[in-house]
Amino acid sequence: MHQGTNWQFEQLTQMHQRITALQQLASHPELVVLYQGRAWRHRDFLELSLRFALMAKHLGHDVSLYELWFARQAAWFCHYGLDWRSA
Repeated sequence: MHQGTNWQFEQLTQMHQRITALQQLASHPELVVLYQGRAWRHRDFLELSLRFALMAKHLGHDVSLYELWFARQAAWFCHYGLDWRSA
């Protein structure tokens, strides 16, 4: 397993907290969620999830469940022009 720095772990933890707070956007893409003084939309949620998975994978974590979820959401990623296959 690749060892990350404390900064990377902190970033991963913060991203996970945001994903958890915004998880309703996964099943309700029409919503806008106000969180931490910002309006978050479905695209923002997908981008954040993708960044989280990429960082987690880089740090040696298993992201296979994210990859399965990304595959099920492939149409949305395509709609927003996001490449989920890089995770």
